[in-house]
Amino acid sequence: MKAAEALVDCLIQEGVDTVFGIPGSKFLETLDAMWFRREEIRFITTRHEQGAAFMAMGYAMARGGVGVCYATLGPGTTNLVTGVADAYKNAVPVLALGGMMASESLGRDGWQEIDQAAVLRPVTKESVSVPVARNLPLYLRRAFRTATGQLPGPVYLGIPMELLAEEIAHEPLARESYRGAPCSQVVIPPGPLEEIVERLRAAKAPVILTGRELRGARMDREILEFAEKLQIPLVTTSEGHGGLPTTHPLVLGSTGKSGCPVANECLRGADLILALGVKFDLHGTGFGHAFVPKDAALVHVSRFAQYIGANFPVTVGLQAPIGSFLRALASRIAHSPAPQRDPSPWTRKLEAWRKSRGEATGVLRQARPLKPQWVAAALQPHAVAGAFFTFDGGNFKKFLMKGLDLPESGMLFKDDGYGCVGSALPTALGYQAGRPEARVFCITGDMGYLLNSAELETAVRENLPVVTVIFNDRGLGNIREYQDRNYAGRHLGVDYTPADYAAAARAFGAHGETVTDPDQVEPAIQRALASGKPAVLDMLVDPTELAPK
Repeated sequence: MKAAEALVDCLIQEGVDTVFGIPGSKFLETLDAMWFRREEIRFITTRHEQGAAFMAMGYAMARGGVGVCYATLGPGTTNLVTGVADAYKNAVPVLALGGMMASESLGRDGWQEIDQAAVLRPVTKESVSVPVARNLPLYLRRAFRTATGQLPGPVYLGIPMELLAEEIAHEPLARESYRGAPCSQVVIPPGPLEEIVERLRAAKAPVILTGRELRGARMDREILEFAEKLQIPLVTTSEGHGGLPTTHPLVLGSTGKSGCPVANECLRGADLILALGVKFDLHGTGFGHAFVPKDAALVHVSRFAQYIGANFPVTVGLQAPIGSFLRALASRIAHSPAPQRDPSPWTRKLEAWRKSRGEATGVLRQARPLKPQWVAAALQPHAVAGAFFTFDGGNFKKFLMKGLDLPESGMLFKDDGYGCVGSALPTALGYQAGRPEARVFCITGDMGYLLNSAELETAVRENLPVVTVIFNDRGLGNIREYQDRNYAGRHLGVDYTPADYAAAARAFGAHGETVTDPDQVEPAIQRALASGKPAVLDMLVDPTELAPK
């Protein structure tokens, strides 16, 4: 078969049923091969290659596998860079395929020619060009192994156009024949376990801190059972927010400047921190001792050796799957019980904080102009099983971090790995493509929305009914807050001209509403969901209501 046909076969064998990108002349052979297998795999044409990369990332999270995006040469490939970098910083497996000019033209400084593999190398686990057609399946299988291997992430493959049309011998292979199954169970050495048990027994104020490794791992049940058995409170890093259900009484919230004050207080007072699946991130720790106490014993368990001791020295460090560690530790504790503790002071503080938050939000419901806290509160009834939220960056996120409780793990992707404003909408679309039955919300600001708002046309065309909620403060709320705090309120470059995003959404064929009345926030969300269409709710929030950093 043609190498392009082998490429499509390899994707299908991997369980990929959707590829995102913009067609280009350098991979038309691949598109033609996909046409013949269009019942098994579809190509979603995006409005920008950056959107394609973000969609591949969202699809990967929805499916628990690899997301695939495809771009043509030159600017098509360089447009992938931001989305691929986002996948890299968030450890999401993505395969980025790039069309290239014919091999005989390479090295002659031709039209749109750059070293594409070199451009992508800093933001991928591997970035290479395929040298000969017969090896294309080999490179593809290696790419999937690499993308899903130790510390997942993106891989880039550049493919010269003439290779795709060459006839090659291709033997379809099930992925089990060239990819090992991940090992979730390992033997934990007894020495470190004994030390951890002794430290748990001696600790007066232990805390379990969970991180981003748990976001898609569905480890919440085992961790919660362990915490319940020992009655130890749990907090999450900023990047780990969403890995545990925040409605559980022992889960106090996320740490950091934008986190929950009760979680921060608990972590600051800890004498033992059991860090599970944590990459100590800037937002959650400040890379100092503002939140992580200097004198606390730190037990750090991660699947990834490069995280252990990277930013804070550890008392005990273990490279191991979290599930294996918890089972081994629970078994050891069963033979040598650790003392029971009373977390009720923390749970009472959390209840009191939530009550005060609710009372304050209730007052703000009557405020004009519309307050972002009330919009965040109005989303709460829709944070139910089967829902998924994507956030990107902006002042609005600080209100949602404190104002949206999640009853299950895995309901949220909050782009803290790369902090990429503009990622929320295409990531949500990719997630919706991977899980059509899910109720998906994109939460963004007016700047973030416009960066990739053209993908709304993609949503309408492909029937991806994501509900986008814009916290529209007509400018850059985060930067306004910085200028207020550090530059005596001298605002420059932070204001936008008002625009009718709802009308633009309707022009695309989506459902669109502008909301200014607090009493219309909840009904507008209901109408958006009932429309069955992609929807844009333009919430005109008070631009002076800035969350403290």
